[in-house]
Amino acid sequence: KLNSIIIYLHLDIETLRNRLGDLKKRGVVIKPGMTFNDLFKERSKLYKKYSDYKVDCTNKNYDEILSEIKHIISR
Repeated sequence: KLNSIIIYLHLDIETLRNRLGDLKKRGVVIKPGMTFNDLFKERSKLYKKYSDYKVDCTNKNYDEILSEIKHIISR
């Protein structure tokens, strides 16, 4: 992590759920009895903890997201 930047690309839960589709087919590991919402909350905490920056990708196009990432990297 000394020579790197970790950027968390955040999406709202509904957009992420729609993009992922069937979790079992995607190979997403989820504990028995855990819901998608539970998994989202658990992982979001970890992503926030270990990332240097967060880019909210909700309702943004690729160019807008890329522009934010370029700005972060150029600091």
